[in-house]
Amino acid sequence: SSAKITNRLCEMASNLSKRSHGYKRRLEAFSRKPDAVVALLERALRAGFTADYVLMDSWFTQAPLLRELAAKGLPVIGMVKEMKQRYLVHGKRMTLREVFQSLPASNAKDIKGSLIVHTACGLQVKLVFVRNRNKKREWLAF
Repeated sequence: SSAKITNRLCEMASNLSKRSHGYKRRLEAFSRKPDAVVALLERALRAGFTADYVLMDSWFTQAPLLRELAAKGLPVIGMVKEMKQRYLVHGKRMTLREVFQSLPASNAKDIKGSLIVHTACGLQVKLVFVRNRNKKREWLAF
């Protein structure tokens, strides 16, 4: 199952009832993963679940998904991986590594620092940099 037709191993059976749970799950599997995340969260909220925040893996912590969840009033906590994405810091566009290097030196053992920045789409986010427990010389961003 994939959003791309070329990546699918087999198509959905034409005689499958469109009212069945299998059909609905297959449609979710065909959708883009960020769209599926939003749909699943909406379904959980409609069912009566409540959440103070949404915790996400670095695969999903991308600006478009963050913008959609912020529009629904759900704050997000997620690990950010280093990519080509730029953040606006004091009028300058910086990569994640450049943002980390611009922080003042910290004497704290585990928290290296934090900074409020803006994404390319204008969303305000707080980046928190912490020491990686597995590799002491490296850092992680949330």
